[in-house]
Amino acid sequence: MILSQEFMGLFGLSIVAVNTVLITADLGGWARVLSRFRRETRSGSGRLTRGALRGEQGTPRVDLVLVAHSRGNGKIFFHGRDPVAQVPEGVRIYPEGSAAELSLEAGAEPWVWPDETSLTRALACPDQRTFDELAPAAERAKGVERAVSIDLDATAPVYVVGSASNGTVTPATTSLDPAGTSHLIIAAFDPRAWAARQIRLITAGIVSIWAVFAALTALCFQGVPFGLESKLGALGLFAFFLLVQPVGVAIRERTSLPHQVPHNPLWTRPRPSAARAADVTASPRPAP
Repeated sequence: MILSQEFMGLFGLSIVAVNTVLITADLGGWARVLSRFRRETRSGSGRLTRGALRGEQGTPRVDLVLVAHSRGNGKIFFHGRDPVAQVPEGVRIYPEGSAAELSLEAGAEPWVWPDETSLTRALACPDQRTFDELAPAAERAKGVERAVSIDLDATAPVYVVGSASNGTVTPATTSLDPAGTSHLIIAAFDPRAWAARQIRLITAGIVSIWAVFAALTALCFQGVPFGLESKLGALGLFAFFLLVQPVGVAIRERTSLPHQVPHNPLWTRPRPSAARAADVTASPRPAP
């Protein structure tokens, strides 16, 4: 049986539509998780504490191992392994507007979220000497590891998500972990505001994806059936089909939990003048 052009066109359109539904449904599901987290940590819930950290053994930090590779072209590429959060013993938080002192019980899997400025500074190339020392080893097939630690600023307020009782903040379950594992979250920024930004980004992404799909679908039905406009719309839908999944993945990675966002900086060998000024920054490279 020979299938008609109309049937094949509608069949192809349905494939693109189903693929778009699956991608946007995944993004929408993550947005709902973030929305539940915002409700869980709303003011008065007792789950979020803002205050100053104190500790004899330092502040919480994130230890990150970067694997460096280079082709000998004056650039070093990095990809980061899963970060490890460290919460020293004896760390306490002094809530704002209260004379109370709360000790932190980190638990087995704490999450430490440094601010973007500290993270960017830690991933940047400090100077030309460091670059030149690392480059030869980075040209090897297996590359070379570089350990980075990002400490939370003890002079700035932090936000702790957990269960506060009897003078101690302990790990608590949140919607952010689908396995239901309890975590103590220590962030250098307001996690509620962070979640709100991610929700807005996801919403904008979903609306944009469906707007493009609708516009291309409408173009398919313009003019003479299978005429120039229709063929241009079909060609656009084919390109849309190929690109919508990478776009969805990029949005999902961009809105991941702060400790799960891929860290892939790129170092470019600084010029001698720039090296003397020690004014070199790292350019984040999208994850492959």
